[in-house]
Amino acid sequence: MKKCKVTENLIITAVIIISLLWIGSIKYGFHIDEIWTFHLANYQYNDTLGIANFDIVDGRSYTGETLWDNYMTVQPEHRFDYKNVWVNQAADVHPPLYYCLIHTICSFFPNQCEAWMGLILNVLLAAVIFWQVRWMFERFLKDEKCSNIISFIFMFSVGFINAISFFRMYVLLMVWTNALVILLLDDCDRNNSWKFYGKLYLIIFGGMMTQYYYSIFTCFICAIYAVYVWKDKNYQKILLSTLTIASSVMTEIVIFPAMLKHIFQSGRGKEAFSNIHADGFMEHLFQFLKIINVQLFGGQIIIVLFIALFILVMGGHINRNIELTKIFMKKYLLVLFPTIIYILFIAKLAPYRDIRYLMNILALVYVLIASLIYYTLKNVVGLKAGAASIILLLLIIIGYKTGIPNFRLSEKENVVQLEKMKDVPCVYLYDEKYKWNIAANILELRKLDEISFFELNSDDITINDKAIVYVMRGSDDETVLSKLMKYNTHLTKKEKLFQSGYSTVYYLN
Repeated sequence: MKKCKVTENLIITAVIIISLLWIGSIKYGFHIDEIWTFHLANYQYNDTLGIANFDIVDGRSYTGETLWDNYMTVQPEHRFDYKNVWVNQAADVHPPLYYCLIHTICSFFPNQCEAWMGLILNVLLAAVIFWQVRWMFERFLKDEKCSNIISFIFMFSVGFINAISFFRMYVLLMVWTNALVILLLDDCDRNNSWKFYGKLYLIIFGGMMTQYYYSIFTCFICAIYAVYVWKDKNYQKILLSTLTIASSVMTEIVIFPAMLKHIFQSGRGKEAFSNIHADGFMEHLFQFLKIINVQLFGGQIIIVLFIALFILVMGGHINRNIELTKIFMKKYLLVLFPTIIYILFIAKLAPYRDIRYLMNILALVYVLIASLIYYTLKNVVGLKAGAASIILLLLIIIGYKTGIPNFRLSEKENVVQLEKMKDVPCVYLYDEKYKWNIAANILELRKLDEISFFELNSDDITINDKAIVYVMRGSDDETVLSKLMKYNTHLTKKEKLFQSGYSTVYYLN
C-alpha cells in the first residue's frame, strides 16, 4: 500500500511538472525585471560600471548576440561564481538566494540564456508548493481526495501560472511562506521540540535571504502564534522561538551585511517607509483585492463569499447542531489573520499595485477561501465535497477570460518586426543617467546584426543610407531626430515603428 502511495504521488508530481512546463513554454521573451534577474545572477561585477549598466563604447559597432551574451549569460571561466552573485546583489536592493539558484542553472549552460532556465526552477518549486497546499487542505478539510483535486486546480489558476511564468524570486518566496505556515500549524498541538527550532531557523533564513517583504508576514504570523503559546502558558517556547528567529536574522546580517543598507537606506527601502505616510490607502487596498479576485477566482469571489456566508449564517439558525465556530478554529485563524494583515500592509508599503507583491500569499488566500466553500457545501448544504472542486474549477476557467497573465508575453510583435530588419544598422541614443534602461530593449536588440550607441547630445553621428534609431524617453524626439537628419542630409523619410521599454523606435531612410 505504501509503495502504491509513493507511485501515485510521483505520478501527480510528474503531471504537474510536465503540464506547467508546457504552459510556461508559451512565454515569449523577458519582462525587464527578468532581464535583470539573469544579469544580476551572471554578470561579472565591474567597479566602474556598477550593476545594470552596459559595458559599451560610443560609436563602436556591436552585434545583438554579443550584447546579449555579455549582459545575460555565464561566461565559461565564471561558472558557479557565487561570490560574484553576492557582490552583485549587495550593489542591488535584493538578497541573493534566488539569484544563486538561477546562476547555478545557468552555470551548466555557459554562454546561453533562455526562458526555460528560469521556468524550470519555478516549475520545480511549483511541485513543492502543490504538496504544501495539499498538506494545508488535508489539515483543514480532513478529506484527502478532495484535497488532491482542489490543490491540483490551484496549480492552473491564472495567478499561479502568472507566478511561475515570472522569473523573479516570488515563487521561491511562496515556498518559504507556506513552509512557515505549515511549521506553525504542525506545532500547534505539540510540545517543545528541538527539531521545531531548527526548522524555524532555516525557514526564516531562507525567506529573508529571498525577499525582504518576507519579514512582514513573519512578524505577524509569529506574533499570533506567540499569543496562542502564551495562552497555553508555554513561556519557554516563546523565549526559545524568539531567540531562534533573532539568531537566524543575525546570521543573515553577518553573511550578507548589505541587508541593513537595502532595508533602511536604499531607494526601495526609503520608498517603502515613505509610503507609510502616503495617501490613497483604501484605493490601493481595493486594487490589490481586485487583483486577488481576478487572478485566483475569475473576479467572482464577492458573489461566492456572499452566498457562502449567507448559507452559513442561515444554516446556523435553522440547524442548531451546526457549530459555526468550528470553521474559525485556532489553526484557521492562525493563517487568516496574518494573511489579512499582510495584504493591508502591502497596500500601504508596495511601490506598485502589482500581483508580484501578493504572490507569496496566493496559496494561503486560496486555501482559506476554498476551505470555507468546502465547509459550507458539505456541512451546511449537505452536498458532496466534489461540489467545491467544481465551483473552484469554474472560477479558474472564468479567470482565463480576463486575458493571458501579464508576465507571460513580451512585446513579441516588436521583436518579430526587427528580426525582419536585422541587416539594417541600428543607432541607439541613450541618456547617460539612465543607461540601465537599455536593458529593456535587449531582447529586440539581440535580433540585430549591427548596433552603435551614442549619448543623446552627441554630434556628427554618421548614417549611410538607412537606420533603425532608438531614442530613449525623456528627450524631445523631434529635436533629436531633426538634428540627426540634418547632419545626414540624405535621410529624408522618418517612420515611427513602436514604443518599447523606455525608448521610442524609428526607421530613417
